[in-house]
Amino acid sequence: MLKYQYRITKYDPKNRDDQGRYTKDEWIDFGDIGYEFEGKELTLGEYAQIESKYIKAVIFFMECLETDTLQINGLETYTRPGSGELKKVFNQIRNKMVIKKDLVPDVIRLILRNYIWCLLVKENQLHIDYAGNFYIFLASKKKCTNTIKRITNLGLFVEEIIFFDSEEEIIIPKKI
Repeated sequence: MLKYQYRITKYDPKNRDDQGRYTKDEWIDFGDIGYEFEGKELTLGEYAQIESKYIKAVIFFMECLETDTLQINGLETYTRPGSGELKKVFNQIRNKMVIKKDLVPDVIRLILRNYIWCLLVKENQLHIDYAGNFYIFLASKKKCTNTIKRITNLGLFVEEIIFFDSEEEIIIPKKI
């Protein structure tokens, strides 16, 4: 088990109820572009800004752990992207494939946009699981304190949690 475990989200923890449910009406998906949330329409540009922050968060952890590759595990494919670079990446990735750092942003875009799901793993160093609704669960062999600060400075929220406890998956947020 990797010692340091985090939940990385765009959701401010102060907007959670006693059971940890998020109480604000916010978008949760690429498919929400064009819909209104709290009186404001989500645009592609606003979506892309948040997506970029999630990509940077993963890259920051890769840099902290000094790794240039991740392995795709448990790949599930859904809808194929229509065209462009994401379609090209979608067509070339395979389960158990090791991808270099320069391909990681496009793989994360595919995940966040619900074209695929997979775990991104560097054995005994880093484990990244996208749980949907813009929640990333990340386990690391190092605490990466400066990385957490960098991610927080992007405007994302990093909560230290326990999500792997022996054989069961549990989520217990803690203050960092």
